[in-house]
Amino acid sequence: MSKQNLHELLKFGFKHVGNFVRMESGIRFSLTNSKSDTGSYAFVVDQNVMYVGVTKNTLHTRMNGYKNPGPSQETNKRINPKIANAGRVQIYFLPESEIGKFTTIIRRGDIEKQIPTDMNTFERFLISMFRPEWNLG
Repeated sequence: MSKQNLHELLKFGFKHVGNFVRMESGIRFSLTNSKSDTGSYAFVVDQNVMYVGVTKNTLHTRMNGYKNPGPSQETNKRINPKIANAGRVQIYFLPESEIGKFTTIIRRGDIEKQIPTDMNTFERFLISMFRPEWNLG
């Protein structure tokens, strides 16, 4: 799936928590919820999932990195102009505590085990499902 609509993202439990907007002076973001949480986030433009990521820092700290990328933050430097060019980007979020409710099935021979999904596995799954343009470009 090259672009997946917002409806599919919501099925996982993601909630709208803020926006990026383009200003004359650069991009600005606002968060209405989950500012101090860790977890998985998605950037959505026109109901299309454009980027998926995870943060082990607070969501506010991670979004600030996109707004003001440091010299060694290659991902932030790559995504910042995409956010600016989009004009308005919705931020959706799923807390880490909710990600652990998903399970990963591991099989070895006849043995099958379900284990809680970690954030990195969840991120890889979402990227493979949604194939977000900004993750792949």
